[in-house]
Amino acid sequence: MTATVEGLVATGRVGLIGTGGIGQAHAQASAGSLSAVADVNPVVAAAVAAEHGVEALPVEAFADPSRFDLVIVASPPSTHPDIVEPLLRAGVPVMSEKPIAVDLPTAKRLAAVSAETGTPLTMATKFRFVDDVIQTKQLIESGALGDVVKVEVTFAGRVDMAGRWNSKPEIAGGGVLIDNATHGVDLVRYLVGDIVEVSTATGPAGQPLAVEDSATLLAYTSRGVLAQVDVTWSFRRLSPVYCAVYGTEGSVEIGWQGARASTATATEPYSFGSGYGKVSSLRANLAAVLTALANGEAPPVTAADDVAAAAVIDAGYVSAQRGTWTTTGAAV
Repeated sequence: MTATVEGLVATGRVGLIGTGGIGQAHAQASAGSLSAVADVNPVVAAAVAAEHGVEALPVEAFADPSRFDLVIVASPPSTHPDIVEPLLRAGVPVMSEKPIAVDLPTAKRLAAVSAETGTPLTMATKFRFVDDVIQTKQLIESGALGDVVKVEVTFAGRVDMAGRWNSKPEIAGGGVLIDNATHGVDLVRYLVGDIVEVSTATGPAGQPLAVEDSATLLAYTSRGVLAQVDVTWSFRRLSPVYCAVYGTEGSVEIGWQGARASTATATEPYSFGSGYGKVSSLRANLAAVLTALANGEAPPVTAADDVAAAAVIDAGYVSAQRGTWTTTGAAV
């Protein structure tokens, strides 16, 4: 394993499977590390490979630990088992795009393969690596906000989902809840710990889809913090804040362009951070994973974290169907 980090620049031998929209962002984030790409569409794979000066290979070629230190899987969720399991069994560490699987049993099975083989499996969790979010976690842990009462996460946008795989349950595992709220759930878990109980409401529908296009997930963490994750494909939210943390002594609001905080020791609210960048956060995520692997350590997000996020989403769907609060069993 060879991996060095200079700032946020990681060098290693990274493979990428899946060169759609998010895959191309991973390709940019992997500059200096990317060795080869693959895609079900060979024309797209060849174009991305040419753009980055790397090879386009068949998927089977990535199951080679002598050639790859890490493989990023950015293909649709329904394809993850057939791609991820052979890589893990071959001894190639995997960083999978979210969600790790279309359902909780499959997520547990992949985590079990990781445990059985001793090959690390992690999920891409870019928001954990946004500097504003990291500084917010530090404020929480320092006690500057007092006792955290509530965390709110919102990912809202008007996107035409007709024909996109994300809105096909057989490929995505559901709709906007599994697709977008997985990031929200991981963000809540990173900031304030395990989610143990959820209540979810969906709709009304803004688009004629086979899946939910808007959802609100309420949750309690093991520390008693109330969390709210709002996701939609069907309307815009004018506020630039995508994550807010409210405590008894202070608050933080994290926006796309930067963050603001008020604390017990600050006489006035103050600004901090540099905002969100998709490629820069993916690059930081990659650097952290490569560094952990190079040091023989577990990735910052473990297979247990992957399963915990899947458990919350699974409980969210059960709650929406039953109209009741549902426990997650997420403390794994």
